Amino acid sequence: MTTEMDLKDIARDLIEHSVQDADFSAKTGVLDDLFPAIYKASKRMSSRAISRWLLEVHGVKLSYVTISKALREADKHWESLWERIEPAARIFAEAHGVALKDYLFDNGLFEGLAHSTPTIGGEDGYGEYESAVGFLRQEWFIYDATVHDSCGKYILEDEKEGMAVEG
Repeated sequence: MTTEMDLKDIARDLIEHSVQDADFSAKTGVLDDLFPAIYKASKRMSSRAISRWLLEVHGVKLSYVTISKALREADKHWESLWERIEPAARIFAEAHGVALKDYLFDNGLFEGLAHSTPTIGGEDGYGEYESAVGFLRQEWFIYDATVHDSCGKYILEDEKEGMAVEG
């Protein structure tokens, strides 16, 4: 069985392969975890090539039909990504008094804030904060602006809803 960390390594490897080695051509848990990398790779590789590469290099079976369908139904996968990172994103935002949209699209700001002192209480709070920082680095900031922008509408919608509830 492939572990969650292995999937992150596969995602990074797939992106690198699509950029450097692939010829240009245009299981829910596994698909959701790999979707951002599949989306990014799909800009340079076909669904068949991605499917073949995943199987040959990492032993992950995702049919090209499944990959094609996921790309056509991208919104649900972007929403799933946002649902996975949202709790950690909110912990980080609250600890620094910053809006999600400000730091989730700016890795430099995120890292600057992550190296500053957060406003949190107690050891448990600090442990939760540290976990959130690590999670965001592994689940969100491994991707570039292409992925961030594609997922961004869910973040911005949540920001608007949060403002309406608070205001």
